[in-house]
Amino acid sequence: MRGVKARILFWLVSIIATALLTYQFVLAANCFAADNGRFSVASSVVPSSSSLSLTNAESRIRQLPSLYHLLDTEVEGTCPQKLVLMEDKRIGSSISSLSDWGDHNSIPKIIHVTTKSRCLPPSFHDNLELWKKAFPDYSFVLHNDAAMYRLLELHHVDFPHLQQSLKCSVSVAAIADLWRALILYEYGGIYTDIDNAPRKLNAFLIKETDQAFFVVEEAGYLSQYFMASAPKHPLLFLLIQSTLHRLYDLNDVDHQYVPFVTGPGALKQAFLHFLHEQGPNAAAVKNTTSPKNAAFVQEGVYTGIGNATVTVVGRRGKASDEYVARNVIYKKRRIYAELMNMTHFSRVHADPSVKSKLTTDSCMERLWHSRNSNRQ
Repeated sequence: MRGVKARILFWLVSIIATALLTYQFVLAANCFAADNGRFSVASSVVPSSSSLSLTNAESRIRQLPSLYHLLDTEVEGTCPQKLVLMEDKRIGSSISSLSDWGDHNSIPKIIHVTTKSRCLPPSFHDNLELWKKAFPDYSFVLHNDAAMYRLLELHHVDFPHLQQSLKCSVSVAAIADLWRALILYEYGGIYTDIDNAPRKLNAFLIKETDQAFFVVEEAGYLSQYFMASAPKHPLLFLLIQSTLHRLYDLNDVDHQYVPFVTGPGALKQAFLHFLHEQGPNAAAVKNTTSPKNAAFVQEGVYTGIGNATVTVVGRRGKASDEYVARNVIYKKRRIYAELMNMTHFSRVHADPSVKSKLTTDSCMERLWHSRNSNRQ
């Protein structure tokens, strides 16, 4: 009798196990299909090199949270005196699901900004409201520090050493430089600094056919304070890689010049690679850049890696404010310090408590020290 019961029990367990395995297989197949739809990008945007294309397995591993979950949705509530709450504007399903963004070759209708907190001085708050008015059918989202680090702490298949490189970053400004490229690469949309104001730039100027959109800054290079891109655009990929390599190559981490390492210098280098005009190796020729594109960028549409395009508007010099005006907040550094408890990157080393701890370690040395301290 016991043998019969045992056989019946074994038979029931086998049926249940088979059913569970079948269910898991169907579920995995559905997820696999969904991921293929979510992360497939037309070849005109993604570099043709196999090293840049995603396998189906990688697509499942690198599935990102929706922007709704990525953002720090905990609103501060009542802001301290002299500060105003900056609220998001979320239109349609662009925040809730990556799969609803439509054509990956176009720039999603969303504006990203980042700052320490949602509680802002009135001058910054009112300035950001101008962006909502200039782009009425765009979502507008503010990523506070918690949301910024949440994205940086995720595993990104295309940038496996990203978290490690942050050990060689010396300021929040440098980290924000990397973040702005990453948010556009992964999700797409518009990025702007919080002290920029739209001039000629508006929702009608950026076309559905634009894959990336930049203005010319005063020095004649592509702007980093304003950028717009479709997800997975090659120029943003190259910008992130350029930034990571420039951090790794630092001979003196604590005395790095942020604009050169993670700022406009990294974007300038990435654009040369995008156009395949980076020049020969330094060992062969002293000048390794192409003067015609390294010096100044002109208005126009540039075609580069993978036949992807970059649209550029504006002129260098004083006319650079024609589309996007920079530094429109009067005495912003004073406001940073007094109302937002923030220190401009150029003043970080002026703090005696920081200055006394500076070293001349290279990035490679710092990574080694970090490895050993983590093992203790």
